[in-house]
This record gives sequence, C-alpha cells and structure tokens, in this order.
Amino acid sequence: MLKMKKTIGLLAVTAVMAAGMLTGCGGDTAKDSSQSGQDTSAEGKTYTIRIAGNSESQRSENIIRACDRLTEQLAAEGCTDVVRGEYIMVPNDYQNEMALWNKTGDLPELIVGNVIMMHEFADAGFLTSAEDLINGEVYSQKLLPNMRDAVLVNGTHYGVPQDVDVRCVWINKEHLKQLGWSEEEMEALPRKAEEGQFTEGDLQALAKEAVDKGVSEWGIIHRPVFGSEFHLMLMMHGGQELYRDGKVVLDRSALTDTLTFLKQNVDMGLTPPELTTYGWEVVEGDLMPNGKTFCWYGGIWNKYDMMSAANVTAQFVDENFILILPPVVERGDTPISLSEPQAYAMTKQAASDPKLQEYCERVLEIVLDPDLQMYTTIETAHVAITSEMLEYPGYKSDEFMAKNSYMVEYTTMPVSDPMVRNQFLNASWFTAIQNVEMGSSDVETAVNTLIDEVTYSVGEGSYIVQD
Repeated sequence: MLKMKKTIGLLAVTAVMAAGMLTGCGGDTAKDSSQSGQDTSAEGKTYTIRIAGNSESQRSENIIRACDRLTEQLAAEGCTDVVRGEYIMVPNDYQNEMALWNKTGDLPELIVGNVIMMHEFADAGFLTSAEDLINGEVYSQKLLPNMRDAVLVNGTHYGVPQDVDVRCVWINKEHLKQLGWSEEEMEALPRKAEEGQFTEGDLQALAKEAVDKGVSEWGIIHRPVFGSEFHLMLMMHGGQELYRDGKVVLDRSALTDTLTFLKQNVDMGLTPPELTTYGWEVVEGDLMPNGKTFCWYGGIWNKYDMMSAANVTAQFVDENFILILPPVVERGDTPISLSEPQAYAMTKQAASDPKLQEYCERVLEIVLDPDLQMYTTIETAHVAITSEMLEYPGYKSDEFMAKNSYMVEYTTMPVSDPMVRNQFLNASWFTAIQNVEMGSSDVETAVNTLIDEVTYSVGEGSYIVQD
C-alpha cells in the first residue's frame, strides 16, 4: 500500500510541476474548482480528472499517466492547459459512494470497474454516453471487434474496455509428468482443447487418475464464491441464452446438466464438498500454487492472484501450469470462454464542461497506448484488447501472455442485466451449486427450487422457463 501511495504521489507531482512550467493558452474563465474539474490562473487552466477505482491501483494509475501525457501533447499543440489525474480509492462495490457523490454533485469524472458495475451505474443515471469515444478513430481502429460492446447498456455505450480476462482451466504440469505425460503431449493439450478433442469427461478421468494414484489431493476445483465461472459452466451445458427480450431465461436441462457435473466431481472425490465455504486465501494461496489440486476452472488472472496470495514468482507459475480453454461437453464442439472486462466510464461530472469532457475522452484514448497497457496486461495477467498491443514487443516477449492470448478469440461478454445477475446468477444459482455440492439437496430438487425462487423474485412476465 505504501508503494502504491508513493507511485501515485510521484505521478501527481509530475503533473503539478508541468502546470508550473507551462504558459497560458487563453480561454474562458474556469468554473469554481472547489468540487472538481477545473482551476484557473493567468497562464491558463488546470483540469483535474478524478478516477475512482478499487485497491488494484494499476488501472487508476494509468489514468494519471495518461493525464501527464495529455499535458505534454497539449504543450506540443501550443496550448498550456494542464491536465492532472487524481486517484480516489474505493471499495470493490462502491454503489453507496456513487449515490452519495451524485447527491452532493461531486461525482468523480471517471470510474473504473467491471462491466457489471457499469451497467448498474448506467441504469442509476450516474454515467454519460461514450458513443463518440467508442465510435471515434482511435477505438474504431485499435479495439478488438469482440470487445467493442463490452459496456453496451440498453443500446448505448456507457464506457470503454480497459483490459480483459479470459476464463480457462489450469492444469498442474508436474502432476501430468507424474502421470507419465511427455513434454510433447503436454504442449499439444491446449490445441486439443481448442479443437474440441479434449472433453469435460476426459478432464474428469484424468483428474480421477491423479487423485487415485496419490498425485494430487483433489482433482477439480473452482472459485469459492459466486462468479462468472459458474455462468460459463451453465453456458457450456446448453444454457447460452440467459436473457431474452427483457426476460430471464431458465433452461431446466442446462441447469440440471451443470449441477450433475459438479455433483459428480464431489462424488468422485475430485472436489471438496465444502469448497464454497473456503476463502480465497485457501484456494489461491494454497490449493492452486501448492499442487493440492490437479486442475481448476478459473481465469488467466489467477497468475497475478497466486503471486500475491502465495508469494510465488511469475517464473514459478509459468513453469508449473498449463492453461487450456474449458473442455467441451461433446467431442468436436467449439469451446467457449467468458470475459468480464475492466472498463472506464465517464460520469455526468465529466460532461459538465465541454473542454473537460474533451480531455476526459482524450485521456481514455491515450490509455490504449501499448506502453501504458503493459501495466495492466503483463502486471495483472490480463489479455490485450487491441491489435496494436498484441503485436507490441514487450507483450509478445512475455511467453505466458503470448501463448494464451488466443483464448480471447473464443470469449463472449457476460449478461450484465442486474435482474439476471442479482436474482438468478449471483443468488439462486450459486445457492443451488452450494447445496448440491454439500449434499443438502439433490440435483432435481435444487433445480426446481431455483426456478421457483427466480420466477417469484423477478415476477410474472419477466421470465422464460424452457426444458
């Protein structure tokens, strides 16, 4: 934490120093800066762009770097306006903070968070449209096509993606060696999964072999709390349509098949029955890095989290694990993944002054610069979102990212509608998984209970139940 504060302080000082060196470029008298946005002087204006983000500071720090870079660009253009960034650290879920800022008229100009959060903030009226930005030259040319609609809410873009994760299966390489796998066989496994020739059943059988032979304590684990890995499992088992025409879609067959798979893993001794009661410190700090599970359904970011939680090195992770796309259910099918990009959005405060909004938009274009993207791709183990970044030497030289970035081609965006997320996926669906794995409910009862709960919660006319 001290290191983060030191970095932010240095960046902010750099911006302030730039303000003192530049001379005026004229313009209207700025607004009162007691809240945010602008400060005025005889030499020109200083614009403060505040970015609200959680304790993963890299994305917020990039805004500060981009503000510094914009100030340099303005100077080269003959303008002495100064743009400085300010990082406001908030909890992971800062709905209450946003409501308070909105009430007091003191919203930060930018926020960063996942696309689910952006949908909620857009619905609450906190955000301003990013249509001009997403349709502008920079994003149109650079952004990967399947990232474009990451923050599309009710037909309007309310933000732009910053970096993207991909969900995958991690396999312990040392365990494969102990099962007699050669280097060639291990190297070929990701391609087999990509081609649909390595199935969910194959993974179960391999994990069972590892457990039975004492190679690993557990065979297959997953996240301990609700999250999109469980949404992906549902999609893989036929529940790809979770939302249609403003209604929650409940696919009984997909629900049943997914819970059956998870129940089988417990019954086969592959998954701890109480896994959903564990904390992240156990999962990412022990089971994953210390070889206590043969594999897990997770995401590419687990590298960064293991390094943080277990104090292991990037080299250790690279040498001891293989990542593959989640194995298909039926051999020959095309695998799928799921991503929840981190995104930037402009609040109503950013649109309170035309020049301030212009600078906010330029900052959000600058953060796509590859050298800035390195802070959030390589450092936090997230995949590039631009074609330019995929070809950037620093990115390509990182073997882990270079060999796993292909997965983004198979990913799709999650359903971000709050009704689907809050009433179905993050509540009843996770409860059903927990009850089935812990043995307090059989699969059929869990499915029926889930459907009853969701249909009651969302109300008549807001759901579709299909077999």
